[in-house]
Amino acid sequence: MTNPNASILRILTLSGTVVGVGALIGEREVVTCAHVINAALERDPRDQDVPADIIELSFPLIANAMRRQARIIRWFPPTPSGVAGDDLAVLQLIDALPRGAAPVSIDPTAPSSGRVVDVFGYPGVPPRPDGAWVAAVVRGLVGGGRLQLDGGEGSALRVQPGFSGSPVIDRASGGFIGLLVAAPQGRSGDRDSYAISASRIRTLLTTGSGSPIRVRVPVSATLVGHTDAVISVAFSGDGTTLATGGADGTVRLWDTGTGAAVDTFSDHSSAVSSVAFLLDGGLLASGCADGSVQLWNLVICAGYTVTADSDAWSRSFIPGEDGTASISTFQGSTAGVWSVAFSPNGTTFAIGLRDGSVLVRDIAIDSSLVLADQTDEALSVAFSPDGKTVALCGRDGIPRMRHISVDNTGASDSSACLWAASAAALGGSVAVFTRSVNSVAFSPDGKVLASGGADGTVRLWNMTTGGLTDTFTDHASAINTLAFSPDGTILASGSDDNTVRLRSLW
Repeated sequence: MTNPNASILRILTLSGTVVGVGALIGEREVVTCAHVINAALERDPRDQDVPADIIELSFPLIANAMRRQARIIRWFPPTPSGVAGDDLAVLQLIDALPRGAAPVSIDPTAPSSGRVVDVFGYPGVPPRPDGAWVAAVVRGLVGGGRLQLDGGEGSALRVQPGFSGSPVIDRASGGFIGLLVAAPQGRSGDRDSYAISASRIRTLLTTGSGSPIRVRVPVSATLVGHTDAVISVAFSGDGTTLATGGADGTVRLWDTGTGAAVDTFSDHSSAVSSVAFLLDGGLLASGCADGSVQLWNLVICAGYTVTADSDAWSRSFIPGEDGTASISTFQGSTAGVWSVAFSPNGTTFAIGLRDGSVLVRDIAIDSSLVLADQTDEALSVAFSPDGKTVALCGRDGIPRMRHISVDNTGASDSSACLWAASAAALGGSVAVFTRSVNSVAFSPDGKVLASGGADGTVRLWNMTTGGLTDTFTDHASAINTLAFSPDGTILASGSDDNTVRLRSLW
């Protein structure tokens, strides 16, 4: 369970008066109410203009006397008419975090009615200059993505305006389920207050204009629905949806925040070998072992089929800058094709072959480069985000890195082997290499490589040292596919045990 004390902060006026509360949700990101920021700057509570001022804040429960400065990076003001709006401000700290500060764990699932929650604030009736905790009970969702909370009848303290911006913490799980945005006056006798739900906050931070804001969304979910092995997984561009393809011939969509099944497509005649989102998530492509490719328009829920030669081993889906997408089919060669990955430059691709070699080709100038580190079939290949490193793995059980350079003469090999995960990196143990590695995937920042093995284990590797940093053993059978969410906070894996696992990485 997370410690909410480490994430709670208070918003101050320049004179040091407390006007509200906020919550640390990321490495340096803070959320509070927009009307709280307006109050701190002595503006009209419903001022619509984005403040350019520096905001003063402090972390009273871990470093009471230490002030910090922050600036606004997202602004969702309350409506001018007084009708409930989003009323959310996102700040980014300019100063370093105080020792002990840590982000809340966002829980985007709507809590059931009757759940007890805790909020922290600075009540005026009776006054509590050092702040106070108040318990409330969830009544349920109302309009605008808000949660209704009711205070206890026998409590001396009730939620009131001095609690605006407070994180609403589920007492049972310790998760952040909302941000207190509206409350009755302390002397009114009313007990109902309202919070912006964590689900709504997450939507605001990951969509719309500007870069998505990295927030801590704890995920540890098992997605159950496929009736045979899961072969492929892919995240949508905003990270809120996961597509999975299975040996049962179905494509399934899942909500990554809740783990809930969203939709199922059953038009393929055999195993779905690859899935990919295109056009900002509005189009989904799925490739089948029979050589066909199904394209799904997720906005209007319509699809159509493109048929390739039936001996195609693998397909790669490439979004174009003009909003179109091309589908490349790689057919069996004398060596046999196991896997395909495209470089971010869009013209270079790597093909993992059954003879253990990896063929790197440049489409624009028709040049080729062969990487031959594997001692057996090259089951998976992946390009780093900068396109300069190729990860490869196979039945010898050792993930490897090869550094390549690409110019107008094509791709060239800059090293015999950048690094190979070795028994030495695991303290001398060789047991990890007794079975094949079936899949590899880079994190979006290129600092981590994930590998999935036939032993059912997912491992994370440090790209600089080659050392093992984490291990997950939550699957009951071989791992077939891996994917990082676009912000790098979630890792998905599909397995022969017919399930997909989602897990938080921070």
